[in-house]
Amino acid sequence: MARNRKTAGAIIEKDGKFLLVKRNNTKTFEGYWGLPGGNLEEGENFEDAVKREIKEEVNLDFYPVPFRKYAEDFPQFSWKATAGFFFGKTNGNVKINGESSEFGWFLPREIKKMELAFNHKKIMEDFMEQKSKKILPKIFNSKILEARKISSDIKYIKFSVPGEFEFTPGQYLSVSRISDGKKLRTPYSIASSPGKGFAEFFIRIIDVGKASSYMGNLKKGDEIELFGPAGKFVIEESSKRKDLFFISNGTGITAFLSMISSVLEEGFGKKIILLAGFRNENEILCEKRLINLGKKFPNLEIHNVLSKPENGDYADVGYVQDFLEKHLPKNFKGDFYLCGLKGMIDEIKAKLAKKGVKEERIFYEKYN
Repeated sequence: MARNRKTAGAIIEKDGKFLLVKRNNTKTFEGYWGLPGGNLEEGENFEDAVKREIKEEVNLDFYPVPFRKYAEDFPQFSWKATAGFFFGKTNGNVKINGESSEFGWFLPREIKKMELAFNHKKIMEDFMEQKSKKILPKIFNSKILEARKISSDIKYIKFSVPGEFEFTPGQYLSVSRISDGKKLRTPYSIASSPGKGFAEFFIRIIDVGKASSYMGNLKKGDEIELFGPAGKFVIEESSKRKDLFFISNGTGITAFLSMISSVLEEGFGKKIILLAGFRNENEILCEKRLINLGKKFPNLEIHNVLSKPENGDYADVGYVQDFLEKHLPKNFKGDFYLCGLKGMIDEIKAKLAKKGVKEERIFYEKYN
């Protein structure tokens, strides 16, 4: 079995150029082959490791902003790597510790022509793509504008965002909190559409878990630190030419609230079907909002499934995966978007596979 190496790396920008390191102490690769960083030591998380590595390798005090997490197999070395990548700007001067490495500052167009080892070139390309779209994650403070329980264990939170804040529907923001002296972040999908001057969360509050306790105690007027936007679970451009089928359970619908309302407002004319599962009538999220959206856009079709309805005459009783066949049109040629618990998603994917739906038509995000 391949060893699993955990590493942390950084994209460091200075005056529009990006830092690459040349390691002369390796015979495996030549040239500028790596972004600054290195392996995690015992007990470190990715953020701790990248701060230590950047200080040791290039003598910079680095405040890391998470960019992306990668996992990749390297069969030629009999190991796989899980890597957390961060970014940040600096005005400092790089000083290589030791004589084993060199460094260089390069423009994006120069990096595109370079041969970099592993997935580092892809990482830089992903970074520059998000940078060009002006949706790179940021750390910012926000004020709670509204906070209320909408059911026994679901809390609605509305909060301020900066005037320049942009995101792609389906992305998330992470809420920061301090626990045992360390800063931790918990991600929550954005429920609102872009451009409203605020954003929304729907959060399940459970009895166990420090993150849940922290969110459960938030009230109007409180300030929180947010990181984002982040996440790649968004409607693909190729999907916007097809009918779409969304399937969720519980708060998994949150990302779809943003996706569906945004794409419809942009003029999407194909069929959209939303199949959403909840426990009972009191836990149906944004029912009025979605009903009004359906009245405005007749191409939106909504079906709610309840596992334990209070109304004994409720139509669809059970779990959302049990009603796929009932609400899936015959010869449906569109794409599927799934969001929720792992068990539901795995079962839906298996059912779609039996129907001959190819994997490239299925996009999903698992909450657990």
